[in-house]
Amino acid sequence: MNLPLADLPPTQRRDVPLILVGLATAAYAAIAFATMLIVAPRVPYADQWRFYARLITQSFPANVLAADNGHREVLPNLLRVAELRWFDADQSLQIAVGALLALLCVACLARASWCDSVPRHARVAAVFFATLGVVWLGNERALAHANESVHAYLVIACLLAGLRLVARETASESARSALAAAFGLAAAFSFGSGMACLPAFLGVLWLRRAPWRAWAPILAGLVLALLLYTRGGGGTETLHMDPFVQSVICLRWLAAPLQYLLWPLLDTHAAAQLPAGILRAVGMTIAQTWSGMFGEMTQAVWPQSVLGITGVVLFALACQRARRAACAGASGLRIALGVAGFSLLVGGMVAVSRSDYFVALPEQVLAARYLVWSSLFWSGLLCAWCLATPARRRARAPLQIALVVAVFVAPSEVWMGRLALSMRNAAEQVALGAAVGVLDRDEPMGETPFDELQRALPLLEEHGAAMYAWPEARWLGKRPPANRLQSVEARNLKVRPAMNQLANNGIVVEMLANAGAARMLILDAQGRVVGIAQHHAPSGSDAWRGMARGDAEMALAFATLR
Repeated sequence: MNLPLADLPPTQRRDVPLILVGLATAAYAAIAFATMLIVAPRVPYADQWRFYARLITQSFPANVLAADNGHREVLPNLLRVAELRWFDADQSLQIAVGALLALLCVACLARASWCDSVPRHARVAAVFFATLGVVWLGNERALAHANESVHAYLVIACLLAGLRLVARETASESARSALAAAFGLAAAFSFGSGMACLPAFLGVLWLRRAPWRAWAPILAGLVLALLLYTRGGGGTETLHMDPFVQSVICLRWLAAPLQYLLWPLLDTHAAAQLPAGILRAVGMTIAQTWSGMFGEMTQAVWPQSVLGITGVVLFALACQRARRAACAGASGLRIALGVAGFSLLVGGMVAVSRSDYFVALPEQVLAARYLVWSSLFWSGLLCAWCLATPARRRARAPLQIALVVAVFVAPSEVWMGRLALSMRNAAEQVALGAAVGVLDRDEPMGETPFDELQRALPLLEEHGAAMYAWPEARWLGKRPPANRLQSVEARNLKVRPAMNQLANNGIVVEMLANAGAARMLILDAQGRVVGIAQHHAPSGSDAWRGMARGDAEMALAFATLR
């Protein structure tokens, strides 16, 4: 029999917030993994075009070991080479590995946060905050892009493995530190942010006053990483030091998650996209007031800096407390502070190495590609607060805060999810146009630089990889036999000339159709395949959009492959 909440016994009423936070944790995780598996584009996007051009043109292992934009992504590059060779660069291997790594990160953080000596309510809240740092959709650049999910969650997995090794006092200090150093080296050669893992391990050793035999292997690993990383052009060539400017950049960088949590309330462009009515009116009023006081969200300095300073001060106080007094969940607390310290170090590295870039383009400090790192700072800080909660009357406070945060974060899942979908649509449309050889100048390309795309296309076509591996792409310029085709009736057909960036003549085709396939062929009057169309989700469930070679006057037919 179901009882109203007010009629439940006191013990069961106390369990309701615990159950709600547990459900919120599961819901956020489920949304994130669905995003990774469903929303992630199955075609190259952004930096991937440049990666594939290098991996194809350079011989192995030089292509894997080469630095790119200051990063040495050796382990992710090995995976990309394998996917290029065995899976035609269809992104499936990277998506699967990225999802498994993210799942491993969530499991490791949850396990570290589940300290039996900490009150149950604080434990559940700590697991929620730890999980949210990985799976919040603000991390859509990592969650919804195959290449970024691999390097981001590989670094975080190595970080957590190393922190677990150094967070506890054991008899085999040197051996555990040596293994942690190995994880730190693996992280460093997965992405530039991984270089912060080894200093984070040293910070945890400082927290627990570890003996010098525990420090030596990690210090040696740090020296080795720096030597190997900078050899042959890795890392940043020249560093311009301006402590004040770079500190402000780092503080703004730390505050970026809040910007995305409140996006429609701080940015007038985002507020204008809210549903018409009272919601949009309120959002526009708040956003205009904010912009009038502090300037554009993407360039404002002091509100973000104040939040960043607050986070740094709270982190320093938490570290001092953890070092001075042993608490019930010491190991989990050190891991949480290690995660926050790692994120702070990454922010410092980004601010120093990219300061000239950020001075020229201040809005890039808040770029979504950094959120996977900055959100971990607040996640680790909140998790540490939960694990440091004494087993007294305040033990329920973390659970109450977790409930508030769960509700507060929920709306951002909507606009960050929409951002992920828009990037997928852009990636798919660019890949479609590239496969056909017709890419309209008005086509949104997202973060894909045209020159990098143009360089990669003939190389991928020669290898028959990415979109050139599509069955439909292999029929371009050919006449498929009639028994291989299933005719499709097009409705509301619209054809217009394309301002083609790749060749001379081309058209953009839009229509409504019912076809049981992901893509369809566009044929001319002679039955020759001249283009490809695919579902265009932003325009509706039965909307299709495609590119074709030729002019807008030619007769067209449509079919799917049997």
